[in-house]
Amino acid sequence: MSLHTLAPLRVGIVGAGRVGAVLGAALAESGHRVVA
Repeated sequence: MSLHTLAPLRVGIVGAGRVGAVLGAALAESGHRVVA
């Protein structure tokens, strides 16, 4: 099984600041659903 066959995840990021924002943006750009 390759990473390209996995379904997108629904992820929540706990924390504030630049790291959380960058991580959320990267996950959203790669097709995952980021929830607040």
